[in-house]
Amino acid sequence: MLASTTISTVDLWHQRYGHLNHKDLMLLKKNTMVEGLHVLKYHVECEACVLGKQHREEFPIHKEKKQREILELIHTDVC
Repeated sequence: MLASTTISTVDLWHQRYGHLNHKDLMLLKKNTMVEGLHVLKYHVECEACVLGKQHREEFPIHKEKKQREILELIHTDVC
């Protein structure tokens, strides 16, 4: 079974230009730098862009060391 999805032209141009922001897409349209770029009426809400702007949590800082004796903690290169 084949399935087809449609994508809006704004989203398509956003993806074609490597997830370019809305302001710069409007600049391309205003200066007629691209053929076929139609009127952009809304801001693009791209899931990949939203996920790319998320920040990760910092690693916890442990002030006390858990190893107490010599060779209790050994670092090796498994590969």
